Amino acid sequence: GKGLAVLTGDFDLDGDQDVYVCNDTTENFLFLNDGTGKFEEDAGLRGCATDNKGIPNGSMGIDMADYNLDGLPDIGVANYEREAFALYENDGRGFFRHVSEPLGITAIGGLYVGFGTTFVDVDRDGFEDLIVNNGHVQFHPDEAPIRQLPFILMNQRGTSFDRIQLGDGSYLDSPHVGRGLAIGDLDNDGDYDFGFTNSDEPSALLRNDSTDGNSWLRVRLIGGKSNRDAIGARVLLEIEIQTQTQGKKETVSLKLLRFVKSGASYASHGDNRPLFGFPKGSRLKSLTIYWPSGQMQTIAAPQAGDDLTILEAALTADDP
Repeated sequence: GKGLAVLTGDFDLDGDQDVYVCNDTTENFLFLNDGTGKFEEDAGLRGCATDNKGIPNGSMGIDMADYNLDGLPDIGVANYEREAFALYENDGRGFFRHVSEPLGITAIGGLYVGFGTTFVDVDRDGFEDLIVNNGHVQFHPDEAPIRQLPFILMNQRGTSFDRIQLGDGSYLDSPHVGRGLAIGDLDNDGDYDFGFTNSDEPSALLRNDSTDGNSWLRVRLIGGKSNRDAIGARVLLEIEIQTQTQGKKETVSLKLLRFVKSGASYASHGDNRPLFGFPKGSRLKSLTIYWPSGQMQTIAAPQAGDDLTILEAALTADDP
């Protein structure tokens, strides 16, 4: 293959870490772990090797998220110009469906060439949005510009992604030859900041001074039986929010899932502390950690604005 990006995650939900590889102009790879340290490449059968027409793309950036809050890891891939940036939706059985077209992502791609790719809840509404750092690889492309705008695709509660354009002349409203992209809450104020790297141009660090009015909860995991960085852990926050439809107030339960990942994006690595955003006034019911070791820990009723450090539960004499 012609690998340009790699991501680990439990894509088939069998308790071990699998490996997804983005390849340039050849089929992408999904190496499934059988739990004994052996891997089998199965992306073609699983539905995440090509686009929705069965054509390999020039794939260069990758990330994973539960974009529609169904408790499953979905895969986002940035591709070359005139190729749909891919969102592969997990069906819960380890198979994937290319859903870029019904979600409105296909219409956005056009002449863009995507590299750094990350899911992040920009507006802290609980649904992770998608940011892509774009830039061409040719000095004189036939039709597309070499300098390109970054994408900010806002997740409309798992039903579609809408591109926002600021129109203010800021960094995100200016074209660049984009490459890497990493996120992290550098000032620890409860929202993600962004680091962009570019070709033949200084890198950019953008501080997020969000005033969306929503709340947050952050978690730092320290493994015991698992690896110390807890790579491969899943963190589930269950909340209740108040909604109003046609004048009628309703209580809606949401399950927000975050992953502690290795790899992702393009030539970049971001903050591995899961950060949850949710509407102010939400009731936080529980926080559950699914450790890579197979252990599970639950914390009842965490508080909004908490910055939690959680150590994996100590082993007992009965543990192997």
